[in-house]
Amino acid sequence: MNFVRMEWTSLEGANLRNVYLEDASLFRSIFRNANMMMANLSRANLANSDLRSTDLLTAILESANLSSSDLNNANLRNANLRNATLAEAHLDNVDFQGAVMFKVNLQDANLDGSNFGGSMLKEASFTAAVIRHANFRNADLRMADFRGAILDVVNFQAADLRRANFTGAQMQNVILRSANLCGTIMPDGNIRICARPEDEWNEPIPLANTPPLNSLPIPVRPSLYFDVPDATTTPANLRKTLL
Repeated sequence: MNFVRMEWTSLEGANLRNVYLEDASLFRSIFRNANMMMANLSRANLANSDLRSTDLLTAILESANLSSSDLNNANLRNANLRNATLAEAHLDNVDFQGAVMFKVNLQDANLDGSNFGGSMLKEASFTAAVIRHANFRNADLRMADFRGAILDVVNFQAADLRRANFTGAQMQNVILRSANLCGTIMPDGNIRICARPEDEWNEPIPLANTPPLNSLPIPVRPSLYFDVPDATTTPANLRKTLL
């Protein structure tokens, strides 16, 4: 099923498992609580759509347009979002674990409580995004762009941040412990030095499975960014602490 036009359509709670909607026009449609596991939505236009709590496990969304869409609480674990556009999207509490997200556009997106553990985000754009209580543990973020982003309570433990750009980003309560910062541009413009020049371009070594977000340590002490936190808590307790 391709070249489908279903703008302004409501498919709330529908079973669309394995559906083929490649190149479909689904602008401003409602898929809330729908089952879209393993769906093929390559190059589909889902801009301004409602995908809250939608199950998109292992779905193919390569080059799809999800700009300004609401995906709060959606499941995108192991999904293919290569070259997808999620600019200005609402992405609170989304599970992106293991997702393929090379060159994904997340500019100006809102991400609170989302889990990118183990995801592949090489050359992804997070410019001007608001990222809070998020997990990027073990993620591949080589050459990712965080310029002007707001990052508060974010875990980059063991992430590959080689040549990532944080110029002008506001960073508080950010864990960088064991992260690869070879060639990374920090918020003040300083560039982290590589231990070995060849490390800047070597492919990352596959990492073990990522634990759930609620089990990851998050720093309590407010600071710009640091490698080893001196106090930890769970995200749920931390929210109470900061309020």
